Order: sequence, then structure tokens, then C-alpha cells
Amino acid sequence: MLIDVDGAKIYYVDEGTGKPILMLHGFMGSLDVWNPVAKMLSNRYRVVRYDHRGHGKSEKPYVNYNLDLLLRDLKNIIKKLSLKDFTLVGHCIGGMVALLYSLEKPKELDKIVLVNTTSNMSEDNITRISTYIYSILLSHFYGITVKIKAKLMNCLLYTSDAADELDGVDLGGRRI
Repeated sequence: MLIDVDGAKIYYVDEGTGKPILMLHGFMGSLDVWNPVAKMLSNRYRVVRYDHRGHGKSEKPYVNYNLDLLLRDLKNIIKKLSLKDFTLVGHCIGGMVALLYSLEKPKELDKIVLVNTTSNMSEDNITRISTYIYSILLSHFYGITVKIKAKLMNCLLYTSDAADELDGVDLGGRRI
């Protein structure tokens, strides 16, 4: 099927019923890369996949292709297909777009799955993503406070000798 997204016709497949899974393919690929997985998952889930603008059966307008454009397309597709509380799966550049989406709209996602994804992004986005991921992990596994999270993340991201910085920090009953 085709859907109009920001002036371009984007080809997508929407099959199955249940909790939604949205799958993003990699650079120079197409939604077909997900066909074997989608076939298995569509028995239990609503599986949506699409060809990025300029890929597969989607239109290939002469524009500046970049992550911001692909992110804008993703947001429009999610809105037009009324996806809520979904799992976002991204491969390669699709994973980069998925990471950016998760930073902007983390509460709209149930899960994010990254497959062979690079972090070839700006330093600011890499820091934002790393901080976000560490925050989730620390909250989930240790239930630690924001103040300690900030100190711990600073050590993990910016210092080479985290052990000295964290001496005596209480991680939910565990001491470092």
C-alpha cells in the first residue's frame, strides 16, 4: 500500500493483529529484508514495515536525504497508522532513526530493538542516547536516585577511572 508522507508516496505493508511492531530496514535496503521475520510475527502481532523514502517501492524524490528527514517520515507514518505502545525495530540506518525517535518520544514505545546499528551520529546525540540507556538500566536494575544516576553516568561516560569516582556509592543495597 502507499501512504502520502510529507509529499512523498511511501510504500508499506501492514499485516496481522495484536500489539504493533514497526520494522525499519537498513541503508540501500527495503522492507523485504523483514519478510521472513514478519511472516512469523504476524500470527501474533500487528507487523508494519515500510520502505524508507528513496528506497524500495517508495518514491525517490530529489531531496537532501538525512536522518532528520527519515525521522520526520517515521513520525508521520506512526501518526497516520495510529501506532501506540509499539515495539520499534531498526536495522542499520533504521536503527539510527529508531534511536532518535526513542529520544524524542520514549513514552510512546513499548520496546526498541536495534540490529547492526551504528552510532554514527553527532556527539550530542550519542551522549543523549547513552545517558538515556544508562538511566533506564540503572532505574530498572538498581532503582537508584537521579542524583546518584547523574554521578554514575558522568563516570561511565566521561572519566577513565570510574572506580575512584564511585567509591562508596550505594546502588540499591550494593556498595561499590
